[in-house]
Amino acid sequence: MQSNNSNENQAQIKQHDDALASDASFFDKPKNVKIILNSFYAICLLLVILDFIIHRHIYLSFEEIPTFYALYGFVACVVLVVLAKLMRLVLMRPEHYYDERLDENQQPDEDISSNVDSNDQAEPADKQHNMDELALSSPSSPSGDKK
Repeated sequence: MQSNNSNENQAQIKQHDDALASDASFFDKPKNVKIILNSFYAICLLLVILDFIIHRHIYLSFEEIPTFYALYGFVACVVLVVLAKLMRLVLMRPEHYYDERLDENQQPDEDISSNVDSNDQAEPADKQHNMDELALSSPSSPSGDKK
């Protein structure tokens, strides 16, 4: 009886896996990815072999080096990646750099209200807080409908 249950469970698992596999896209299947990578490797090997067979019209002496263009491309790619990592250290900003704003519970500095002329009266804090919320809200309604 247990073997029947285990066979049924295995059949259900297989059906479930088949259903998931049919939903997967072309690149989600490891078999397809392996075929594509092997194709790229074969093309690269073919191009290197052709480099020894096909006569090139060279202008500079270092172009005579076998597989010069393959090596040049590889080195250039590595240099670009290293430079990008170095640039990231200089240009990177904190995660919420462009989204920084006052907390809703935090009150604006008192220095701002002290700079108001004696003839002008400052707006009440509640009204100013509501205006700040309106300025930060999106132009569309919360349900996503456009006005």
